[in-house]
This record gives sequence, structure tokens and C-alpha cells, in this order.
Amino acid sequence: MIRADETCQTGMNLAFSMDILPNETAMGFFKKKTAKPMSSLDPDAIDLLRVVSMEENSDSVEKAVRELQQEARNDEKARALLSSIFYEEDRELSFRRYGKSRDLAATLRLFEIFGVSPSSRIIEVGAGPGFLASALNRLKYPIEILEPSTHWTSGTGYLRTREEDKNIPIHTDHVSWHGCTSKYDVIVTKNCIHHFQNISQVAVCLRQKLSSDGLWISIREWFADSARELADSLAHHPFRVKNPVIYEWPYPAHHYAEALELAGLSLVAVVPNGYANGCMGTYSEEPGSPKNNAFTEKIDRLLAGRPEETVKAFWNEVKKNKFEGGTQRIYTRPQVMIFKKGPGLTIRI
Repeated sequence: MIRADETCQTGMNLAFSMDILPNETAMGFFKKKTAKPMSSLDPDAIDLLRVVSMEENSDSVEKAVRELQQEARNDEKARALLSSIFYEEDRELSFRRYGKSRDLAATLRLFEIFGVSPSSRIIEVGAGPGFLASALNRLKYPIEILEPSTHWTSGTGYLRTREEDKNIPIHTDHVSWHGCTSKYDVIVTKNCIHHFQNISQVAVCLRQKLSSDGLWISIREWFADSARELADSLAHHPFRVKNPVIYEWPYPAHHYAEALELAGLSLVAVVPNGYANGCMGTYSEEPGSPKNNAFTEKIDRLLAGRPEETVKAFWNEVKKNKFEGGTQRIYTRPQVMIFKKGPGLTIRI
């Protein structure tokens, strides 16, 4: 078994899936979001970051979670934070709530659009607590997990005690997992890729486990487009109040896309910010407005019929933001990016 903070011989630090990102509040598509241009820098903030002492350590995260769970017994803010990310002390409650969540409903809708069915062989990489895998297992999807952390809340500790989920194969050692002959039709990562020490290297390892034309569905990533956003994201991680060395390192959305493309994967669809009222990016349970619902339906039709248009919109927004002073964060704050093994649409900016 590998520890979450170890980098193994393939350079694959899977860490753990901390679904604890202070992303934007769920917003309707038609509310224009503005931000500072990508070129904006805040050298003072960057210089003040204590990066050498930061670490990704599953023990530290689990300890912070346990402390917050204790506080949540008497503190509404701590209770709200844990509830928003399905990390309540009552693990059965968290799993039951996720099974009825809008996030799961939206995920299943995307599965249907892209042909992922109970006959598809699926693995969730960096599954953390495993509540998505548990929900898929209940729906008879053949799901496996690759997750090194066995901690009770932030790892698969509780999941392993659930009688109804005893049939889920849980892999903790990526080296032995990679060495077996199994291939998968779908890889799902949820708030996971930014933990990889070398994104392209890990992507190559995972691509080798995909069947021909297999899909990689990346949900919820950690984004920053400037030094200022990087500094803010690192400084305001919600667990830093418990341990100031805890961090998650964000990247621009196009960095993830280019890193996976370098590994021989093609970006084939992008689910933008605002889709389904942002539930996949923020776990929001708030229903969308009529205008937002119409936008979601429009995106569904686009994803089903012309998904390449969402990829074009993504790269066009990257171009405008990076070279033309644009500030829009709709496609460049994607809730989901879907990649396919093999060649895809060639976009030049």
C-alpha cells in the first residue's frame, strides 16, 4: 500500500480526493462573471506564500476533518462546511444525501449523453470517501476504485464497512493495479488531477488502462489563472485554519487540457460553469432559474449532438482571456472536461 503523500516509481502521487474547494457560488449562465485578466500579478502575495512548508498529507487532512467534525456538534459554520462536501461525522447520512444529490443526477445525465451504461467498465481514480462509487454501485454500474487513503472519512475507511458496497474492488497500490491486464471503458476523476505531481506522466499511466476509444470524465478541478488567484486559493483553503501546511495547488483549465493532450488524450467536451446551476462544481442543491434550466437544456443538446462546439468555445475563451484582456469564466471554469483516448478535434489559438 502507498501513502497518499508518497511519490512512487511512476511519479504517480494519487493523494486523495478532497472535495473541499471554495469554488464560486453556483450561478446561472446569464449572470456575467468578471475577474482580473490572466496577466495580473501580485508579487507581494506570491512572495509571502510559505510554499516550502506546504504538504499534501492524508494524515493531516483526516485530522483536520475530525477536528471540524467535533466542532460541528456545536458550531453552525463548521457543520455547514462539512455538510456542503458530504463530510459529516454521520457517514451514513453523507452517503445517503449524496445518493439523492443534484450532483449525482447531473453526473448520470452526462453518463447517458456519452453512452456510459451499466455495461461499461468504470474506475474512479482518487475516489476519496467513495460516495460517488457507492451511488453508482447501487445503480448496478460495475465500478472499481483506485484510492490510496484508507482513512475513515477522507479515505475509503467507512466505505469498506458498508455491507452493500463490499463488492466494490478497492485498489490502494497503483503500481500493482497498473500491472494487471484489466482495461476500462471509463475513468472518472473528481477533484483529483491537480494532486498529481506530474499530470502528464500520470495521465499516460491512466491512458494505458483505457480501452480503445475509452473516456476520461474529469469532474470538479481546482483552478487559478493568475498569481493573484493562486495566492488567494492557497491562502484560503478551508482546512488551513486547522493546519496551515495543508494545500491544493490550482492550475488554469487549459493547463489540465494540454497536459492530458500531451499524454495522447483528446478533449471532446466541456461542461461549462452554470450548467445545472453549478451543482457539479460546487455541490449546490439550489434548483436553477427558468433561464438557467433553459441554458442547461441547450448545453445538453449541444453535448449530445455537437460536443465539439463546447471545445471550440473553451479554447476561444482561453484565447480571449489570455491574449485579448477577456475576463469571462464560463468555459474556462468548467465543471466537467471529457477526454477520449485517441485523436480528436484540432484547435489552434
